[in-house]
Amino acid sequence: MNRRLVIVLVLAAALFLLLFSFFSLPVAVSSGVRCWIWWKARQQQLTIKIDKIEAPFLRPVMIRGFRIIGARPRAGCQIEASAEQIRIGLDLRSILLHTCGRAIRSLSTDGLAVQLRRTNSSEPMLTESGWRTLQRLLPGSFDSKRLNLRIEAGGTVILLRNVSVSRNEIEAGRFPSAQVHIVSPWFRQSFSQLRGATKWEENRLTLAGLSLTPGLDLAAVTGDLSQVDRGNIGLDVDVEVFGGSLRAAISHDWHAEGANWNVVGSANGISLAQSSQAIGFAGRVGGLLQACKFTFRGNLRAPKSATGWLWTELTDPTWHGRAADLVMLGATLYDRQIEIQQLYFKQGNNELTLSGEASFPLNSPNWLSPDFRGDISASIVNLGDFAGLFGANPGDFLGQIVIEGTVNAAGRKIGGHFTANGSALTLFKKPVDLLQAKINLKATELEIEKFEVAHASDFLRARGKIDIWDPHNARGRVSVSIRNVSHYAPTAPVSSSLRAQVLFDGRLAAIESLQLQDGTFGIEFGGSLDFTDFQHVGITLLPTEPLFDLGWLSETDCANALLFVPPPEQEKFLPQIEKIDLHGDLFSGAWRVALRKDTGPDQDWPLCPPPNGRPLQIAVRKSVPTGFGEPALRRFRQGEPKPLSLSPDQP
Repeated sequence: MNRRLVIVLVLAAALFLLLFSFFSLPVAVSSGVRCWIWWKARQQQLTIKIDKIEAPFLRPVMIRGFRIIGARPRAGCQIEASAEQIRIGLDLRSILLHTCGRAIRSLSTDGLAVQLRRTNSSEPMLTESGWRTLQRLLPGSFDSKRLNLRIEAGGTVILLRNVSVSRNEIEAGRFPSAQVHIVSPWFRQSFSQLRGATKWEENRLTLAGLSLTPGLDLAAVTGDLSQVDRGNIGLDVDVEVFGGSLRAAISHDWHAEGANWNVVGSANGISLAQSSQAIGFAGRVGGLLQACKFTFRGNLRAPKSATGWLWTELTDPTWHGRAADLVMLGATLYDRQIEIQQLYFKQGNNELTLSGEASFPLNSPNWLSPDFRGDISASIVNLGDFAGLFGANPGDFLGQIVIEGTVNAAGRKIGGHFTANGSALTLFKKPVDLLQAKINLKATELEIEKFEVAHASDFLRARGKIDIWDPHNARGRVSVSIRNVSHYAPTAPVSSSLRAQVLFDGRLAAIESLQLQDGTFGIEFGGSLDFTDFQHVGITLLPTEPLFDLGWLSETDCANALLFVPPPEQEKFLPQIEKIDLHGDLFSGAWRVALRKDTGPDQDWPLCPPPNGRPLQIAVRKSVPTGFGEPALRRFRQGEPKPLSLSPDQP
């Protein structure tokens, strides 16, 4: 009898507990879930609104009308999210007993929309407790329908529209997406109607089998969330890119100071032509990224403590119709120093090698003036092909040049030297027998110790100094001797021989002597040059010989040449020319010539190339014999100034 009573009492108690759980537990679970969500959201400075929470007995919790909004100004983060309904399968045993199992067995959403805006900030998006809570909430399985996600970080926007994602730890899931849109300062692309597969195992989510565009397939991308509670998120990427492959492992650890990002990757066999076509540069870039390896470790917002390494090799690169055979680059980043181990460039028989290192200052305002030391060596066998790399017409250049030099810079001071030697050249379609240059870099000055271009008896020589930080502060001397100006400048207003010595001071220059020899007439000028504004260049010529205006051009004519002639046989009064002014635009080539006379109004005319216009005839009072032969040339050369030793007060 007692045993039967005990059994009845036990059954009655069990029935009571069952009825109590059936009626009271859903209310307790619903209230508990609402309070827990409110409490955790408040810790992260978020505002939560929930229309209704349903917690049927022994069934998943249903949340309807879920909305979340908030911002963490110190972290530069703002979030907005909403969902029509969220279904959560809770593991009450794990929650109540605080076991190591998952608190959420399953999670499904419908109509979830998330907007995340992130500005530059050194603060993490979540607090440490927030990361631990996120780790705790990772579900065993997940299913989301009609997901819309928008992420903004700086100038980059990632947009996913109408995405469905399902995942569980037993079988593969699906990933259909109506559209994925990516916009950044360097890249803009959209992908539509994507189809892929997902796998969720040990807190690692893998997305695989996505064909983005022809030639670009996402073989697999795996996000490692197993250490989210420690602030460490990893990403492994395997992409088949335009005939080649790209593999990278990326991890982010916000606990580690100065080492937030760790990136290791490699690439090989990628077609540059297909890559350029995919990003909208069809026909502009070609060649092959033969191999590339790279590493990076550091905080993007504190690059002074970052370290990295890069090695890459390009074969047969082309861009805008320019071509090379091989480009190799090896560089390292360590302790604020970038070391260029080698930048090697090969084009046929042309070779260029650059190596050096740069050390960045401790203070950010001085980063634009880093300390640098480098060596450059070039052997240019085919000058035409080499000039074509910089947009010039290869047919305008021929010959060989050898260049050697070093450069070092520190504290806004620069030093080093360069030498260039060439022979049997063609520059701008003009033959050059000799090219020699020697340039020294001293403190803030660039010293042209020697610069000479010569062909037969024609030459151009220059010496001087230029302030690197203030180009207006330039001083030097230029000497030129040309037998026939029209040979080098067919559109020049004179076709005579020319000898000149010009003394430069900033963008102003004094013409020490300028001699024109046209047939039996030799005319000498002084004057000045003004290059203060390249669109309004002024040249003033002061004749030392009496010159007269014959008045044969009307105001509506244009002058196609300056023609010096003897005065009329019958003496008559002619206005004497006190100076000749040339002024124009170096970029457009529009020039005018003006005569300033002792009597009568001054006149000016536009300069135009033949056969347009008429020559401006100027009478020369004194006739001199032709003297611009070798004896005169030797006298001119003997009268040249000796090499300069420039002082601050005298060029």
